[in-house]
Amino acid sequence: MELDKAIGAVVKENNSGAIDALHRLMMRENEADTVERELFNELRRGELEPKDREDLMHLVKRMDLIADWAKVAGRNLQILIEIELHIPKEVWTEFKEICKNVVDCARSLAKTVEAFGEDADRVIRNSRETNRIERVIDDLYYRTKKTMVRSTADPRVVILLNDFLEGMENASDYCKDAADILSVMVLGGR
Repeated sequence: MELDKAIGAVVKENNSGAIDALHRLMMRENEADTVERELFNELRRGELEPKDREDLMHLVKRMDLIADWAKVAGRNLQILIEIELHIPKEVWTEFKEICKNVVDCARSLAKTVEAFGEDADRVIRNSRETNRIERVIDDLYYRTKKTMVRSTADPRVVILLNDFLEGMENASDYCKDAADILSVMVLGGR
């Protein structure tokens, strides 16, 4: 959500607001790393079956990778802001649309996590929704690449925008992976 706020601020030419949102994004990513370490410590000493423990460790890692890739996207956005390269408005609009969908994908994953252990059918439904949104992001990803390459001849801009775009796309891929792990765990327990 902080990445989405940062892009929204850039679109409104509020670079200081964007930097503030990116600062909050970096803090949240650090918090996610702390949670990951704590969960791994708990899983190591827990009383779960080895297969369940392994599945949960994979889930925790995928969820941390979502935050890691959002941070990668944010770092690239910060560079773009700081070096003040011109980026056409239509490119920012496309990036904003992708990021909105990444937020939706993460929210759908959060609903999947919330349903885990309570409602297997809801886990499956939300997992499918996460997968659907990730496919939308894949389509937007290629459309945005085309727009970005057509809109600027400056290779520095294209490189940074591509890395920014990759960060958002990879974050959505890991949302999908995490949702898939939850689905498999639920289906295995039926």
